[in-house]
Amino acid sequence: MGSLKRKRETQKEDEPGLLEKSFLHTGCDSWVRGRKLGQGGFGSVYLASVKKPKLGSEGFPGIMAVKSALMVESLELMMEKSLLQTLRSSPFVIDCYGEDVTAGLGHNLVYNVFLVVWLQI
Repeated sequence: MGSLKRKRETQKEDEPGLLEKSFLHTGCDSWVRGRKLGQGGFGSVYLASVKKPKLGSEGFPGIMAVKSALMVESLELMMEKSLLQTLRSSPFVIDCYGEDVTAGLGHNLVYNVFLVVWLQI
């Protein structure tokens, strides 16, 4: 438990939280934000994993990418999520598993979009 506490204390401001409780129904009780994969114009992208998936949450992978932005800066990310949902039947568009809102550092609301992740082994 001590290592988790130390890790939380050393988090950077662009990392909203390690274990985040969703305010919206996402198909999982909670999820863990992992290492930062990159940053774009509409938010930062992190590796994420589901912690204790609910039964019946088909289509929600154990490991995924989460693109996040502060709620007050998330309009473009919301529009991107809507576009991904509209084009989801195209084989040329990445899968979008859903969205949620969490409380980050300083209790700032963070908008999150769950995306497919390709891992190279």
